[in-house]
Amino acid sequence: MNSSGSVSRALLLEAKLCSVKQGTLSITDYCRRLETMVASLAEFGDPIGDRQLVLTLFRGLNEKFCHMVSNMKMQRPFPTFDGARTLLLLEEIDLNNITADDTHATPPAPSALVTAPTPPPQRPPTPAPAGSGTPAGSHNPHRHGRSGKSSGGTGGPRHGGGAPSGLGMGHTNPWSGTV
Repeated sequence: MNSSGSVSRALLLEAKLCSVKQGTLSITDYCRRLETMVASLAEFGDPIGDRQLVLTLFRGLNEKFCHMVSNMKMQRPFPTFDGARTLLLLEEIDLNNITADDTHATPPAPSALVTAPTPPPQRPPTPAPAGSGTPAGSHNPHRHGRSGKSSGGTGGPRHGGGAPSGLGMGHTNPWSGTV
């Protein structure tokens, strides 16, 4: 080959190198393409330095890696081609894992809130007031039904409000608390 032909080919290859884009290529395939082009340029006597190769790598990356470019350009010392490729490969793995997780994720199963009735709070027995007919300290929670009527026993006569005589209005209703 004559020298003018090799210079023309080298110029053409260098122009292609400056315009190569990653597109849908993986980082591995994109970097391999750049390395092949740089090796060809070196054969024509026009070697490309590592820094220029890294800048070419950055320039052609697709939008998924734009955030990486800004960070790597600020590294001191400036990253080598191998260092930049390693960081980009790690990022590609992370991005692929996130995408794979989203693709294979199953939608959450519908759920319903099920609640069980809560039992009424347990209260310690209270001593009956004097004269109620119940020995002190004994407490019979079944003595009064929902209607407030006495189910028999020693509660004494009933008065209009439904409370046993002598107990006042302080008996406990298991469904609603103190009445």
